[in-house]
Amino acid sequence: MAPYRALWEALPEPDPAACWEHGLAAIRRGRAALIPLTLLGVLAAVVGASLSRSLAGALGGLAFALFVTAPFQAGFAYVCLRAARGVPTAPRHALKALDNYREAVASTALVWLGTTLGLACFVAPGVGFYCRTRFVPYLVVEEGLDAAAAIQESFRLTHGHEAAILGVTALGLAACGVGLLLFGVGVVPALVWWDAALASLYHAVVLPSEAWDPESRLMRPLARA
Repeated sequence: MAPYRALWEALPEPDPAACWEHGLAAIRRGRAALIPLTLLGVLAAVVGASLSRSLAGALGGLAFALFVTAPFQAGFAYVCLRAARGVPTAPRHALKALDNYREAVASTALVWLGTTLGLACFVAPGVGFYCRTRFVPYLVVEEGLDAAAAIQESFRLTHGHEAAILGVTALGLAACGVGLLLFGVGVVPALVWWDAALASLYHAVVLPSEAWDPESRLMRPLARA
């Protein structure tokens, strides 16, 4: 427990540079879980793309993205959060998203809808909605909130951290751009690093309940200075 306690106390500052640095350390700690899950994510993306070659296939691809890929991404986000918090991480932890599967699907649909509508309204509202809902997957999987409550809580928790979220997002887009220049193969590690940086930001902002994970109940939440 002692090594994890030390990592737990090393909370990153809630700014983009610190969170990306902390995210890289999280990837190193959780690579045994993140690498196979990343490969599964790439496979899911290939399957989803192959379904979208016709109108009927596009509908099937949309259903696959909503009912398969979205819960998987929520589970992956939870694994990134575990790695960011320095607790033991394994691929099986991604299955925790199945405990709240319906809300993982519903929250993804609501975020997609809200972002799309916002982008149609002069872009800025969509960008704002997207940024303010970045904590939704953690709240659905970790805290077991329903979709509406998770979105509302994400809006509350991200208040005052909009610039940090935009910064993490900008760095993520830049990393993906560099990945595209590397014959496209660099996009996958860039996306993983982006997810780990976002999980680090959530870790920097939010202290979990004492029972957030059975394996870390002895880690009492630390008081903020």
